[in-house]
Amino acid sequence: MIAGLTGHQKIGDELTILWVRDQLAEAVTAWGVTEGCMSLAIGADQMYAELLLDRGLPYRVVVPCERYGGTFSDEERQRYFFLLSKAKSVIALGFVKPTERAFYEAGKEVVNTSEMLIAIWDGREARGLGGTADIVGFARASSKRVLHIDTVGRVVKMI
Repeated sequence: MIAGLTGHQKIGDELTILWVRDQLAEAVTAWGVTEGCMSLAIGADQMYAELLLDRGLPYRVVVPCERYGGTFSDEERQRYFFLLSKAKSVIALGFVKPTERAFYEAGKEVVNTSEMLIAIWDGREARGLGGTADIVGFARASSKRVLHIDTVGRVVKMI
């Protein structure tokens, strides 16, 4: 099963990050994930890519724009390009600059190329177009299964 991922860049404190990592690992096993899809943003996306890489599972990356690498700090950029180099395939969208529209379209592409979506999300509204809530809403409107790993309530449920 191809499982896309959307999630926050700032997942929470160290205990929350460890809890999310455990829940994500359990979800990959329980749902029989054979391939992932994400945009490799810091936080949840990169956590997912690393988990898949550790398990020898392939993943696709949707790159929102040509200048996406410039949105990362030097240290983050190094990690991003390393994880990008390990991707099975890369889908590069036609945007040049990093904009909310580019991020939203990237999230939609993750949903469209996946059989289900895993959302590492606090359940709140998006702070800008293309945020986790927007992508969850798009997935639900597209009749995709969404597994919500709630970073605040610390519960995992289908929504």
